[in-house]
Amino acid sequence: FHQATENDTPVFIGKYNFNYDKGAENVFGFSGSNAECWEFKNNTSDACNFLGTIPDSWGDDFEARYPDKSTNITRFKQMHNWVVSTCQANATGAALASSYTDVDGNKHTVDNAAYRLAKFKTEFEQWFDMHYTAVYYTYTFFALMVDQRAKNMFLTYWGEEKRWSAWFYDNDTSFGINNEGQLVFDYFHSDTDQLEGANVYNGQNSVLWCNFRDAFPDEIKATYQDLRSNGVLNYDELVEQFITKGSDKW
Repeated sequence: FHQATENDTPVFIGKYNFNYDKGAENVFGFSGSNAECWEFKNNTSDACNFLGTIPDSWGDDFEARYPDKSTNITRFKQMHNWVVSTCQANATGAALASSYTDVDGNKHTVDNAAYRLAKFKTEFEQWFDMHYTAVYYTYTFFALMVDQRAKNMFLTYWGEEKRWSAWFYDNDTSFGINNEGQLVFDYFHSDTDQLEGANVYNGQNSVLWCNFRDAFPDEIKATYQDLRSNGVLNYDELVEQFITKGSDKW
């Protein structure tokens, strides 16, 4: 409700959630020269889906969340180039310059899809935090957060291990709501599904998330089971958070 002056009748404007701005550095604990956080701004660009390298004119795809207005994308680009190098669809079929032995002991001599996925699996934890990546994947899958796999994802580099992890921010799509605020999806959809010829998830072809799903099914399963057994993801908790503390207050 809004009053133009103290004596005016309040006018109903709408219902809103007050939220901390993404630039609220103290709230999110950003500090120091080693911390970085980059916002993904585009669901359809190749760069935001790791299908292609970051262009020189990258401002339409990415924006620095911390440090604010930073243009030093060097460290982020190094990680991004590595993910792009594991894109299975871009395998050339050419012989590798030297053989590659993966974490499972398999030897690869050709740049094919199997080699690229094996490279992703073998080198992943050199670049990313496994736990937080698995939590992010599991929750965006469980809650059908269809707009969090490309746009609205914040990749963050922080902590003693200095590896990347995905952070939530917008969270305006979940449990069947699309990014126009309409309840259009049933609960059972997967992140490989299509509805009327369109992908259910934005960023559904992201190399990062497709490879993660293919390379680490056991880790995803263990993370989900852990969240369920600890009472984080169950019906009663969802009712408490989304109904009792959420819609009932509205």
